[in-house]
Amino acid sequence: MGKVSKRLLIVLLIGAFVIPMFVGCDNKSEDPVVAAKKSFLTYVASEVNKKDVATVTISGTDITVAFKDGATAADIKTAAEGLFDTLKDKAQAGSEIKLNDKVYAVETVSVTELKTDLLVTGAGQNPPTTYEVKVTHSSQSFTVKGNITFTNIP
Repeated sequence: MGKVSKRLLIVLLIGAFVIPMFVGCDNKSEDPVVAAKKSFLTYVASEVNKKDVATVTISGTDITVAFKDGATAADIKTAAEGLFDTLKDKAQAGSEIKLNDKVYAVETVSVTELKTDLLVTGAGQNPPTTYEVKVTHSSQSFTVKGNITFTNIP
């Protein structure tokens, strides 16, 4: 093998080992808190959608809940209580919900108490309500802030 061939082989071998190391440096894993927030919001949406009285759409941290046609107030209350009990278990101890400027402890608040601050106008569509939730989910503590809007309220 000539000098040029050996040098070319060495350059190619070095390139074969070094280039993947530099390309691999850009492969950052997602921040665990960001991943936990996404997981939490996805979980909330899927649990509400399972109740079959409303459809939840999440855009960033803004939540829109559209009640389905034919859903009665009793259906909504029963589904909300079931969902809220599930969320209490998921959110873990010390979690809080803040609606507008009022803070509730997740462990002690009831759906009836939250309804007063969530559903302001009655039938139709509510103006967005500012929410803030402090939770521990997937072993990560974080705060989620956004707006929640209810539409098609019976």
